Amino acid sequence: MMNQLELLKQKTKIEVYWKQWIMQLQQDYPKHEIIDQIKGDPSEAYTAIGVTLTKNNLKLEVLIEHDTDTIYYGIRKIECSETLLLKISDFIKSLGFINKTALWFGFKDTSYENGYNDLKAFIDKVIKFTEL
Repeated sequence: MMNQLELLKQKTKIEVYWKQWIMQLQQDYPKHEIIDQIKGDPSEAYTAIGVTLTKNNLKLEVLIEHDTDTIYYGIRKIECSETLLLKISDFIKSLGFINKTALWFGFKDTSYENGYNDLKAFIDKVIKFTEL
């Protein structure tokens, strides 16, 4: 169990990364809608940042999110046609992402140190996918 000092260090680390990543997303993807779902304290459970992309007039949310113990990135589910659902599922599976859940088409764990680079590389792949 973490003591108070360790908890404070973890909270500060998360806040620093999250703020940097939001600014970096705005610079790297100025033509895309930025998702900033930080409600209050970024170290609280289930904060998410990322970009919204469009395929066949439907939105895809490509995010990095953390809960209390883990950080992961992927494509969060949205309403879409069965055909698009299959295409997204096949695409994400081909990249080795964990099977879809109730909220995600697929996701992968990462670390704070690698998180933004992993997310950016994935966003770039999803952009190419949306252009097909």
